[in-house]
Amino acid sequence: MGISSSGDSVINLSVKSIAAKLNAKTGPDLTLAACAYLALSANRDKFSRKDILDAMRTAANFYKKSYNNNLSKYLDGLIKDEKILQQANDVYALHDQVRSEMESKLGN
Repeated sequence: MGISSSGDSVINLSVKSIAAKLNAKTGPDLTLAACAYLALSANRDKFSRKDILDAMRTAANFYKKSYNNNLSKYLDGLIKDEKILQQANDVYALHDQVRSEMESKLGN
């Protein structure tokens, strides 16, 4: 695990690796893994729906085409469960508490 210039932790894992470590089995699981990748590996504070979908597609062993059609439902569920935050229309961020939990889980 490295440290970025802003002082935030950077976890050098792919979406596929994060999904495997989180034991992702469902569309919402992979969606959260993609958000974790964008926040922790790509070191981004916020990301678009397209960014999330593109990241999900890189985890070929986990991604299913049906996830594209259900992404809005997955995102809404993750917002309701307070895993991610909606910052603007189609712009999301990982919830601070979830970010800390992910850093602990994935940094080991």
